[in-house]
Formats: sequence, structure tokens, C-alpha cells
Amino acid sequence: ANCTLDECVVTDCPTCSKGTCANEGQTCHDPSIDVHSLNDWICTCAPPAVGSATAKPATCVCDECKEATQVCAPANQICYDPDTSCDKKGDYVCECKAPLSGVATAKPASCEVDECLEKGATCTAAGQKCNDPDKTKLGDWQCLCPPPSTGMAVAQAAAGCALDECVEACPTCANSTCADADQTCNDPNPTTTSLNDWTCTCRDPYKGMAVANAAVCQLDECVVQTCPTCAKTTCSDENQLCTDPNKAAHSTGDWKCLCKDPYKGSAIASAASCKMDECAPTCVGPTCAKTTCSAVKQICHDPDFTKLSDWTCSCPPPSKLPPVKLGPVTPGCDVDECKLHGTTCTNQKQTCQDPNKLVADDWKCVCPPPMNGTAIAQAASCQLDECVVKDCATCANDTCSSVGQSCNDPNIASTSTSDWTCTCPPPFKGVAIANQATCLIDGW
Repeated sequence: ANCTLDECVVTDCPTCSKGTCANEGQTCHDPSIDVHSLNDWICTCAPPAVGSATAKPATCVCDECKEATQVCAPANQICYDPDTSCDKKGDYVCECKAPLSGVATAKPASCEVDECLEKGATCTAAGQKCNDPDKTKLGDWQCLCPPPSTGMAVAQAAAGCALDECVEACPTCANSTCADADQTCNDPNPTTTSLNDWTCTCRDPYKGMAVANAAVCQLDECVVQTCPTCAKTTCSDENQLCTDPNKAAHSTGDWKCLCKDPYKGSAIASAASCKMDECAPTCVGPTCAKTTCSAVKQICHDPDFTKLSDWTCSCPPPSKLPPVKLGPVTPGCDVDECKLHGTTCTNQKQTCQDPNKLVADDWKCVCPPPMNGTAIAQAASCQLDECVVKDCATCANDTCSSVGQSCNDPNIASTSTSDWTCTCPPPFKGVAIANQATCLIDGW
């Protein structure tokens, strides 16, 4: 026969449930009532609790967030039950979804978010303040212009704030800086991101401008024609140059008229009385020195431009000969040019010679023996033919000639020594550097 045994129904078998599930308010189920399948009965928690166990009471879990009566989801909030034991009811929590924040137990949370915490950098980067007027709404944050700047608040963007630092009062504003100096103030970029760029500008006829400070005003009395102390056409009417040595606003009446070359002279706040330098190359007239002095390398000097025919010729330093009026010093200027230029030679271990102290630029550098070489007005390029010179340590002397060989120095520069060669006479062949050659005949 097919014998069956439902361990949830039968109560007098050793493996039967015997009311174990019912005693815990749970239902019992035997998935296999075959007599050979024992101890497989299951206790299952009564809804809404969840849980099951084989051959023993189940540990029931009551997650209130899974109950049909939970109220978080309709409010678009997250539900979690911190204690899912079935004897703990009404402790589930509704939590707002990010970026909103807020929690509530057994009811929907009141959700808020200060959007300025996340979006505020947009405002601060523009030097503005972030404001979130309704923290239960998204997308309503705005940037506000900081006083004393003005501008309309804009949602989700920096405001267009204006700050005219010449008009408003603020730490970076001009306030009364320009006005106190009787100057005009201008703010070229009246925005809150461009501060300390206001300028003070001098009023006409003065010129000058400064950024974020009072200007230093100047008045060029040669250029400006509208001031009482200005030169106007005083200098130009006399074909003279006008210059204002001190253009400060408080320095007036100090402009000068200067005579144009070849004339000399100046006057303050009036036309100059111009005189001529008779030594100037541009001098015109029969009393001019022209090239009388310069032709013999002497110096021309006109001691008084108000007088004519008083120029002199004098020798250049270090000569101490007295100057000569209206003519050159004769027979000439005795100058030892080696005293002026000698180091050019001595720095190269050469000797300086000035053959004619009445002639300029004729000094020369002479190479020390046994080297040869001279140069006028510069260091010499010294040469040493080691085959010709007989008295130097590196020279050939008679090394080659004493055995009938020819001597040759391929590089006679003073820096190239011991490179001379001995060469055998024909029909012999052979060459040696800085020594006698070993001479051979072809075939031997």
C-alpha cells in the first residue's frame, strides 16, 4: 500500500510537529507526506511577517516598509525599518531623497535643501551672496548683489551687479579722493568684479591721470596755450626752442627759450639772447675757427659766446702746453701715446714705441726677441721661425744644417713651437720633426 504521513496533522509520531508552529501563531506545512520523508515539516510566519524554518518555529521578520500601508513611497521618499522584529511596530522611517534632506518616523518627512551649499560658488565667484528663498523647492536659488552695488537677482545664475566706485561709498570706492583734489572721477568698468579701477583725471589745462588715487597734475607751459603763465608763441616767434623743466602744477613761469644750433643761449620766461660758438662745425662767418684746431688734432674752445674772435686751440690731455688764441699750438702737441695705450702691448708681453710724439696714432707694439712682428695702434701678431732664429730653447739651431739637411718651420706663429722639420737632400729621402732625419735611398 501507499502509506502517507503528514507530520503537521498527525500528533503521535516522534517526528511530528505536535503544534510547534501553531503555538507560535505560524502555519505548518509538510512538503512531502511520504513515510520515508520525516522531519521536513516547515513553520511559516503568518503575513505580513516573513520567515520560515524546517522542523522548528520560524524567526519572523516584520519589515513595515514592505507593508501595503507604508506611506513613504507616495511622498517619493525612501523607507527603512530600523528594527524588523514583529513585536516592534511603528518605527519605520521616511527619508528624503538627495539633494533634499529630512527624516520622519512613521510618516512622510518634511524635505528641505539649501541649494546655496551646492550652487553658492557661482555667486561667490562673482563676489555676490547666494540666497535660497524656499528650501522645499528646487531650482529657486539666486545670487544677490552685495551692497552698495545694485542689480536684479537672477535665478540659478550670477546677477548683473553694477558698482560705480565714483558714485557709491565702499572700501574700494573713490569716495572724495578725486573731488578733494579738484579732479574728475571715472569708473571705466562699473561692475563688482572690477574694483579699484576708478581714475582721477586732472582738469584742463592740467594733464595727468592716476588709477585708484589722486593724479599728479602737470602743466607743460610750452604746449598749453591757454594759461596766463604759458609761453604761447614767445619762443617760436624768435625761431627758438621752448622747454618746461618742471611740469608740476605748482611750478609756473619757469619755461625757457633755447637758441637753436649753432647759436647758444637761453632765457627763463622770455626770448633768449642767442650767441654763436665759433668752435662749432656749424658756425657761420669769417671769425669761425672751422677746422683750424681739429686738422692738427687739437681742441677748439670759445670761452665767451658773446664775443667774437676769442677762440683758442689747445692740446688734448695729458699735454699741459698753454692754449693758443686764433691758431694751433706749434710746432704741435708732444704726447707720448705709450703712456695712454701702452697696456695694449704690455698685456701681450710686447713693447710699446711712439716714434714721433708730435704725430697722433703712430704708436706701435713690438714683439720681444727672438720673435718678430710689429703692429701700429694695436697688439702685434708675433712670429718665430725656429729654423732661422738661433737662440731659442725650441729652435733648430744647426741641428739640420750640421748634417747637410734642410730645415723648414711650417707654422711660424709664436704659439706653435717645436714643429720644425729636417729633410734629407736628394737623392735621399727622409723627414723628421724637431730632430735630424734618417736618410735613405730608394732600393737601399
